[in-house]
Parts: sequence; C-alpha cells; structure tokens
Amino acid sequence: MASIGGSGLDVQAIVNQLMTIERRPIRRIESKIDTIDHKISALGKLRSALSELKDAAAKLSGASSLGRIAAESSDENIVSAEVSSIDVEENHTITVKSLASRHRIAAKTIYQSLEDALPLGEHTYQVGDKSFTVTLTDDAATLKDLSNAINRSKDNPGVNASIIHVDEGYRLVLSARESGTANTLKAKGDWEELAPARDASIVVDGLEIHPASNTVSDVIPGVTLTLKAEGEVNLTTRAEPDKIAAVLDEFADKYNALRKTLRDLGEGDLKGEGLSFSIENQLRNAFFNSADSDAEGREANIFSYGLTFDKEGVLSVDKSKLRDVIGSDLNGFLDFFTSGDGFGSAITSITNDMTGSNGLLTSRKNVFNETKDRLTTRSDQLETRMDAIKQRYLQTYSQLDALMAQMNATSSRIGQSLGALVTNKT
Repeated sequence: MASIGGSGLDVQAIVNQLMTIERRPIRRIESKIDTIDHKISALGKLRSALSELKDAAAKLSGASSLGRIAAESSDENIVSAEVSSIDVEENHTITVKSLASRHRIAAKTIYQSLEDALPLGEHTYQVGDKSFTVTLTDDAATLKDLSNAINRSKDNPGVNASIIHVDEGYRLVLSARESGTANTLKAKGDWEELAPARDASIVVDGLEIHPASNTVSDVIPGVTLTLKAEGEVNLTTRAEPDKIAAVLDEFADKYNALRKTLRDLGEGDLKGEGLSFSIENQLRNAFFNSADSDAEGREANIFSYGLTFDKEGVLSVDKSKLRDVIGSDLNGFLDFFTSGDGFGSAITSITNDMTGSNGLLTSRKNVFNETKDRLTTRSDQLETRMDAIKQRYLQTYSQLDALMAQMNATSSRIGQSLGALVTNKT
C-alpha cells in the first residue's frame, strides 16, 4: 500500500508484518486443530478396521457360516440337496417312490378363434379350498378376455390360464401354480384332466412322507431336498474343510490388517494416545485366555484348532492341523468358536465395546471434538481482536505517515528559506 500521508512510508506493509506477529497465537491454535482433525480421521480408519474384524468374528460365531456343512447325494439326477443351517454330519437313505405334480385341466369346448364370444357374467374357479370369480362383460367377453381375466385377478389363489392351439381349434387350459393334492383345480362346465394333482411319496430312513412339492425343506431340518426322479440315493452331510479354512483365513487377514493399522496410527496420528496398545492388548488377551475343555477334559484353545502366530505376531491358519481337528472333533471345534461364550463371541464383544455408541473410540472422539470446539471458540475470539488491532495499527501508522509528511514539508520549506538567505547575501 502506498504512503497515505505522502511521506513514503509503506503503512500496509508495516501493518501486515505486525499482524503476522500478532496472529502467531491463532496459527498455533490452527495447528492444534489440524492435529485433532488428523486424530479424528485416524479414529475413523481404526473404527473401519475394527468393524471389518467384527464382521469376520461374527462368521466365526455362527455355526451355519463357520461350519460349512455340505450335502452330497449319491445320485444328483434323483435327489439333490442343499444345506441351509445344519451344523452336524449325518447320513440318510432316501427313496423317491413318486414325484409331486401340478394339477392341469382343459376345457373340452373347442373354439375356432381367440375372439370367440363366451357367456357373459360370472365364471368361478377353485384351487384347493379357495375360490375366486371373474366377470365377463359386453365389452370383454372373448376367450382371450377370459384367460386374461383369470391371470390378472387379484383374488386368484394360484392358477394360470393359457390358450393352446390344437388341431381342431383353441382350448382353454388351467394349471395349478403349486403341486400337490392341496392345489386341486375345480371349474364349472365340461373339463378334461390333463395331469393329476399328486403329492410326492418318499421314504427317508424307512419313514414314508408325502410332501406336496418336489422341493422339500422340512423333512431333514436344515437341508433342502430337490426331488427329480424315482429311485434311491444315499445322502451325506459333511464338513468342508477348505470352506471352513476360508472363514478362518478371512478372520486372520482382518486381524493382521487391524494390527498393521494400529501400528501405523500408533506411530503416526495417534501417537501418545495409548489406543493402539489398549486395543491390541485386549484382543491378544482374548486369544490367549480363550480355552475350553473337550469331552475327555483336555484343554483346547485357538492353537489347538489351527490358528497360530509367527514370531512377528502375524496370525495365520495351520491348514493341516485344522483338517485333522475337523475330521476328528467337528463338534468340539464348532462349540469352541460358536458357543455363546466361545471365541467368536468374545472377539465380537470386544470390537462392539470399542466401536459402540458408548465405546472407547466414541469416547475418545468426543474428547477430541470438545477440545476442538474450545480451540475454535478461542480462535474466533482472537480473530475478533485481530480486526481491532489491525485498525489500531493502521490508524497509528497512518498518523505517523501524515506527521512525517508534514515534517518533510516543513523541512523542505526551511531548506528553501535558508537557501534564499544564502543567495541574497551573496
């Protein structure tokens, strides 16, 4: 900024330099706020890593996710099976005597066109013990209209209508959407049965059962059977070591990732906060304190079931030991990880305590935010003072500039007067 009073004094430059000094306390506060922001961001990274470990631990605590029992049929062309929630190994003999079928009937009336007119009024149909009615009116009373009315009826309990073009013309066909005798179709008029409504007939381990569908999910709890043809099969449910190992591998990967995050943040943005040590210590205690006794009273822990640490503290899965344990003591393995007080629940509980609304990370974040709020308030107060200080400096140095300009002018006049005196004397 040029001189205001004309003395040549750069008032703005002087004020800017002075304000740079005055703002030092604000810059220190801004530096502290920036540090806190980095700490809050670091807490977010830590929360994310803990949440991923919690999700992996949740799989360890669920028998259906960790157990990974698979069903194997001796002939998939007769019966196939899929496990939903079973966590034990079983063997069954299944004989399919007959498959379930859907009822299908056809009107004996043969129509020459899709637009042939049908009787006006109500047409009633029944599926099992449920009936519904559609109505044909003057503007919609063709064979095609009736088929559409049946299919689009909101009261339709489970029948599909279709029109088939046969050699003689067109016939209306009704098909039950579900198989079994409980879905037998009935309709007024002259109808021909194309396929009977029939329940399946199967024998499981000598017990005869008649399910309404060829998809059977309530005969062997936790196993869904799909009946495909008549015949006999042996069905076995057994553990899948590779898939169980994959669940444990995922847990180990998430633990190792969390451990690296703790190390990085403990040496970086969260240095001196003590969080890394506290979290890792709690998790390590869960690893080394989790122990159980098998049926013979022998103590078992995570190392008995295939998890292991190397000398650097990296967690991994000993696949050979895991396979041996699953083959010899699957139930003990599952109990250790999935019981209410098992290892999976212990890790889940610890991570919940850390990431929950009243947990360690939330508590620490609240402290950071409170400190940041105080610093921000103080910074705002100082900013208000800065405006007043700047105005005072501008006023002071502007007055000095004016005074110096005045003194320069006076000095110049004096000099001129003295010069004139000298000239007159000579």
